[in-house]
Amino acid sequence: MGQRKHFYSKKKRNAMKPEQKALMQGVRLADIPEEERTAEVCLREVQLDCRALHFVPLELKTPQLCAAAVEHAGWAYQYVPRKLRTYALSLKAVKNCGQAPKEISDLKPRERMYYTVLGMVPKEHMDEPLCIAAVRKYGRALKYVPKYYRNSIVCNAAFREDAMALQYIPEKVRTPELLRESVRRCGKTLGLIAWKSITEELCRDAVVQDYTAISLVPEKFRTQAICELAMQRDPMSFKYIPRERLTQGYCLEKVKEFGNVIKFVPEDLLTDEMCMEAVKKDPRALKNVPLLWKKPSLCKLALTLAPDDEWVRNYVPGCFFLPSGEMTDLEQAEHIFEKVSVKHRAKLEKEARIKAQEEAEREVQKELARKKAEEARLSRKQNPPEKKANYSVNPKNQGKKKGKKKKKWY
Repeated sequence: MGQRKHFYSKKKRNAMKPEQKALMQGVRLADIPEEERTAEVCLREVQLDCRALHFVPLELKTPQLCAAAVEHAGWAYQYVPRKLRTYALSLKAVKNCGQAPKEISDLKPRERMYYTVLGMVPKEHMDEPLCIAAVRKYGRALKYVPKYYRNSIVCNAAFREDAMALQYIPEKVRTPELLRESVRRCGKTLGLIAWKSITEELCRDAVVQDYTAISLVPEKFRTQAICELAMQRDPMSFKYIPRERLTQGYCLEKVKEFGNVIKFVPEDLLTDEMCMEAVKKDPRALKNVPLLWKKPSLCKLALTLAPDDEWVRNYVPGCFFLPSGEMTDLEQAEHIFEKVSVKHRAKLEKEARIKAQEEAEREVQKELARKKAEEARLSRKQNPPEKKANYSVNPKNQGKKKGKKKKKWY
């Protein structure tokens, strides 16, 4: 007989999740031949290791054996046959869930969902005490709670265990106090709140708790004060400041503090002074300077500050170098730069012109399609289609679905 072939088959093994593979390593009952798996042997092995319940033959799975496995760890409930899943056993499993094996005790939240027993409990066993016991162990088990049981008691119990359970809490249960507490505990929950419920205070609290939450803040609440809170921990948060709230003075101030911020400064606000300050702060910021602003004086400054940095040399235009690898004198470089900038500017203008033409053509097509749809609607309104009389209706067949006609054999 040997081992159970269905568990070790190639198809089953490839379909298993990594946590399932780790779960089944080291189970002694798997190495015992099936003819030697008696009731006493199975009970002994299950008491030592609840994972052994998976390898117990179906005819030997008794209520006492399943209760012993579930009492050891609730996630063994998944190996209990459906006909043996009673309310008492389900409640015991839910209370003991979350006790993952030692090999995979440090699981990420999404992987921990695998050990949530509530999703396996039959619907007829679902009630409020069982749901509360489940969400107290793992808050995101609220996902498996039926909607008619998601009241304030169950939802608050889930929220106390895990703030990210907010995604499964109905709108009618979400109070302003609950939303405020959620962003203070986990800033990323701001993305789970409806736009109509978001306030500037919630956005500020979310960014203070987690600076990456600035990407979830609606544009109308992205003030300089809120963006400053994020920039204290990550200067690149400058990119989230709306264009209409930027000025040349503010951009210059930020570039002096963090040189690479110049990457997110709009071209119409760029100045030579701003580019110089960025390169003085960090020579590698030359990478983020647009080509039309890479003047010879700026490139020479970057090479002077970092003469041995190949990174900086790679972002200096190649036309500024002599065949020997040294940079040309400033006068010749300025002359080259003028020629290159004229060509590049003409190329940019051509691309912008083509883009504007395509956009205009797209708008014309949209307008024609709108007019055509409007004409069709008016014609249908003025000349409604006549309803065809159905003379073949049999009163006996009214209310029945019309089946497909059978094809004639000839």
